[in-house]
Amino acid sequence: MTTRPSGLHSHVTTQPTGLYSPVTTQPTAFYSPVTTQPTGLYSPMTTQPSGLNSPVTTQPTGLYSPVTTQPSGLPSHVTTQPNGL
Repeated sequence: MTTRPSGLHSHVTTQPTGLYSPVTTQPTAFYSPVTTQPTGLYSPMTTQPSGLNSPVTTQPTGLYSPVTTQPSGLPSHVTTQPNGL
């Protein structure tokens, strides 16, 4: 019965500090199958900053919006004359 000294050249190989182990643990999730992007950049669910180029286009301060609101009653569909003129 040959006994191996301190487990060297045994059938059960233990790698130091988990290097080249069958169960590979990636450091800080780099190149993992589940890709978590930092701050949502290039993610499948694209969240645009401040609504720019998003599927739901929200225009800043109502410019070029589908519902056009005229400032101070300037030629709109309902024309209201100032002072009843």
